Amino acid sequence: ISRGILGKIVSGSVIWRQRRDYEYYRDGSDAGRGVLMNNGIHFIDLIIYLLGQEPGACRGVVKRTRPGIRVEDHASVIMEFGDSTVFAIEVSTNVKKSHPTVMEITGEKGSIIFLGDRIVFASVDISPYGIPWTKKYWKLYMARRLKRSFRFREGSHVDVFRNYLDALNGRAALSVSGKEALSSLKVVRDIYDRSPDG
Repeated sequence: ISRGILGKIVSGSVIWRQRRDYEYYRDGSDAGRGVLMNNGIHFIDLIIYLLGQEPGACRGVVKRTRPGIRVEDHASVIMEFGDSTVFAIEVSTNVKKSHPTVMEITGEKGSIIFLGDRIVFASVDISPYGIPWTKKYWKLYMARRLKRSFRFREGSHVDVFRNYLDALNGRAALSVSGKEALSSLKVVRDIYDRSPDG
């Protein structure tokens, strides 16, 4: 995205479905543990980071699909950025078996689909020449040319905690600011406020 390989981002989607059994929501402390606040917010964070801006209009639905739980176990969110970029997020914990996360990003020049942390599809016009050669670029080029799947692991919880500790010790600048978190919380709060099950 930062190198313009995909062009202007037009749309994208994230589908996250992970099994959480009934007891997960019945232990008496499920307040604040709804799937949107607990899990979906990470994808809202990620999309805001990738696009480098806060969303404009946001809509969503949160639902309790199982009886006897006090928080939602399904959420669908639509976020609009500017007048021509739309991202959709669906998160659910009411599945028989956990699924790999699927994320798709479509730009005017191409698309990328991630399955978990692997690029499994790349439809982009890229050349091994003309752009400074990096490991990330090589993986993207090979995914495009050879239809190979490559793992892209960055920004895991371990990386975030390590950066936080390094910042506390004065060895690094903090990579994630509280400002980004407030943007994501605003989206979640807007959806909760407008949803009957929120």
